[in-house]
Amino acid sequence: MKLLIPALVLALSTPILAQAQTPLRLWPGDAPGAKGQMPDDIPTLTPYLPAANASGAAFIICPGGGYSGLSMDHEGRAYAQWLNQNGVAGFVLKYRLGSRGYRHPSMLQDATRAIRLVRSRAAEWKVDAGRVGVMGSSAGGHLASTLLTHFDAGDAKSADPIERESSRPDLGVLCYAVITMGPNTHGGSRDNLLGPNPPPELVKLLSNEQQVTPQTPPCFIWHTVADPVVKVENSLDFASALRKNGVPFDLHLYQNGGHGLGLDDDTPPFRNALPWAGDLLFWLKQQNFLTPQPLQIIPTSQRVPQTWHYTTAQPTPNWAQPGFDDKAWQVGSGGFGTDAEPGLAARTAWNTSDIWLRREIVMPQGEHPNLKLWAFHDEDVDIFLNGTLAAHAPGFTTRYEPLEISAQARTQLKPAARVMMAVHCHQTTGGQGVDVGIVAE
Repeated sequence: MKLLIPALVLALSTPILAQAQTPLRLWPGDAPGAKGQMPDDIPTLTPYLPAANASGAAFIICPGGGYSGLSMDHEGRAYAQWLNQNGVAGFVLKYRLGSRGYRHPSMLQDATRAIRLVRSRAAEWKVDAGRVGVMGSSAGGHLASTLLTHFDAGDAKSADPIERESSRPDLGVLCYAVITMGPNTHGGSRDNLLGPNPPPELVKLLSNEQQVTPQTPPCFIWHTVADPVVKVENSLDFASALRKNGVPFDLHLYQNGGHGLGLDDDTPPFRNALPWAGDLLFWLKQQNFLTPQPLQIIPTSQRVPQTWHYTTAQPTPNWAQPGFDDKAWQVGSGGFGTDAEPGLAARTAWNTSDIWLRREIVMPQGEHPNLKLWAFHDEDVDIFLNGTLAAHAPGFTTRYEPLEISAQARTQLKPAARVMMAVHCHQTTGGQGVDVGIVAE
C-alpha cells in the first residue's frame, strides 16, 4: 500500500509542449442518434501532439464527470499535455452525456469512433496505429473500460474508411474508474448512462468486470482506498477479472486521497504530479509506448485484426488485380477459415507447400519515404505488391523483421493507391504462421 503524496516526475527541465488543435467533429454530419445540432449534440476530439521527441504512441482521453458533465481541463487537457511532455500524443474526447438526454450506446459510439478516427489519420498525425490506447477517469474510466471490453475489428466493407478501422485499444489506463453497474457502482453515473430502472441484462452488459476476455488489452489501474465517491472495489474487481483471463495489468492502490485527483498539478511541466504518474511512465516504457517504433502505415495483424484470403491452388493470371475476386480464394480472418491468433495474420499448416495469402490494402494520403515491409514468417516467403515481387524472405524468424521493398514494387505504393498484397509460402516448417505489414522508418 502506498501513500498518495506529490512527487517529482521527470521534470528536470521545462519541455516544449504542442498547442491543442481545433476540436474535430467525429462525424461530418450528425452523430448517430443525435437529438439536435447544439454543441452538446456534437461529439468532438481535440488533438494534442508532442512538439518534439514523439514516440508515435497515442491515447484517447475520456474525462470524467458522472456522465453528467466533463472535466475537460483537469482530466483532459492536463493529461494530454503531460503525455505530450513524455512524447505521447493525446486526443481529448468530448462525448455525449446523460444530462443532455443521451443514454448508452451513444457514449460508446463516440469513443469507438474516436479511436477509429485516430487510426484512420495515423500517418497525418505521425501516430502508430498499433499503439493507440484509451485513458479515462471516474465515469470517463467507465467509458474507457467499456471500449476495452466492447470492441470490434471494423467493417471492411464500409463505404466510410474510418469505419474500417479496428476499435480495439492497444492499452488501457483507468484512473479511479467506475467499472460496474452493480451494487458497487456510482449511482449518478449509472442513472445518467442507463436511465432509471435499467433491465438486468443491460446492467450486466455495462458491468465491465463481467465482460473481460483474454482479448482485453493490457491495463494500468489506480485508485485510492479512501475514495468516498467511487468504491475501490471497482478497480479490484476489474483487476481480478483481468487476472482470471490472463490479461497483463498493473494495479496501484494508494491508502489516502479523495476522488477526482487527476495529476493534482495541472500546469506544465507537472513538477508536483502525483506518484501514479511516475508509476504509469514506468509501465508505458515496458509497453514500448515511450520509445519510437517503426510507424505502421499498413498495420500487421499483431496490431490490428485483418482479413486475409487464402488458396492452395495456383492463382489465375489476374489474381494480383486490386478488387479482383476469384472463387479459388477463400476468406478467413486468420487464414484457413479460423480466427487469427495474437500476432499472426494467418496460421499455416505443418510441412505443406505453395500456400498463397492475399489482402487488399489502401495506402494513406500523403508521401511516405523510407517504407519497408515488416514481416514475421515461419517459412520461405515471397511478398508481392500488385503482382510485382517486393521481397523474398528465406527461412523463418522468431520476431518481426524489416525487409527492403524492391524498386519496382515501391512504385505501386502511391498515396491513396489500392494495392493487392500477396504472400507466397513456399514450404512451411513449424506451422506457426505469417504476418506482413508496411511501416515507415
